[in-house]
Amino acid sequence: EDQRSKFAMSAAFDIDDSMADGLMSGTFRWGKKKRFHPLPKFPSTFVEVEKGWGAYLRTRDPSGGLTSVAQRDSSLLDCLTFPISVAYWIKKLGPSWGWSGKGKKELNVVVLGATSKAEERVLRETRCWQELGLLLPDTTLHLSMIGPEVSAYSDSPDVHAPLPPNLHIKLRKMDPP
Repeated sequence: EDQRSKFAMSAAFDIDDSMADGLMSGTFRWGKKKRFHPLPKFPSTFVEVEKGWGAYLRTRDPSGGLTSVAQRDSSLLDCLTFPISVAYWIKKLGPSWGWSGKGKKELNVVVLGATSKAEERVLRETRCWQELGLLLPDTTLHLSMIGPEVSAYSDSPDVHAPLPPNLHIKLRKMDPP
């Protein structure tokens, strides 16, 4: 067997399609034992988010390590999809968004329908959501993860790594009406 076949088979065993706990796995069906690849230290140079994954990965980690990880393990891009998509649109919209009366950029981001198995797990086990604050250092970001499958109601959730000072996260477990 070649390396790709071995990797595909090992990845298949790390998928959780069960709903025994009553919670949907959603798009991301990572097994409980899945360990996510850590992100390298955020660079002091420009990181590109408007020209696709290749440009982002090359500018985020010029050594090529992240590109190599993304080619072997799709969970890296799965985890980064939410925050990088938000950063992409904020940059695309330019100065027409987010200005409060005080002249400071401030943005509320709501992840409606968040689950403990996807968005919240990425928050708790990776530094991927932190990318949003690092990519937008001049913006105060208020991120709210809301849904019936979020694990708790918290103004200061337990996260994998410290948040950038401009990123504030709340979890809101709310049942549908």
